[in-house]
Amino acid sequence: MKFLFLLFLLLSYPSLGQFWKTQEKKTVIRTGPYLGIQAGRFYTLEAGMERQWKKGKWKNSTTMAVHGGVNAALGIEQQSLKTIIGYDMGLWYKSGSFGLTYGIAGNLRTDLKDNYLLGIAPSVGIKILQLHLSTGYQILTPIRGDRFPVTTIFLGARYVFVTDKEVKSRKKDK
Repeated sequence: MKFLFLLFLLLSYPSLGQFWKTQEKKTVIRTGPYLGIQAGRFYTLEAGMERQWKKGKWKNSTTMAVHGGVNAALGIEQQSLKTIIGYDMGLWYKSGSFGLTYGIAGNLRTDLKDNYLLGIAPSVGIKILQLHLSTGYQILTPIRGDRFPVTTIFLGARYVFVTDKEVKSRKKDK
């Protein structure tokens, strides 16, 4: 009986080492279009693409993403209808599975009357699955024409429809 137990231990020794090995580092890359809405001075609809890189598992994960898209706002300002369209390109970073997201975006806005504003928008938010809720402040300056009313402080919600998911792992060669 002792001989069989010893034989079993010797044969299963290589598989016992799996319990003490550290998990290999994996990176999950998700890409897809997003739709969103921002509330502020005007309600703004937005659409674009986002690419996310997530490293690690639950405890020590980090996520970084880049996004770019277009947006359009319709609103009533001083008894007239205002139309504002724009482009955004930015990135955000999240540390941990339940941490806050910190982001920054470059913005270009126009009122379709030869007036253009250029600026940046720092933001902070929370991401739950593929829904990203954020708030921030747009710092805009005229680059051509006159200043026009835009949303400065905003609250936004954006949902990413993941169409491509890729898992990469780094194995250490010995």
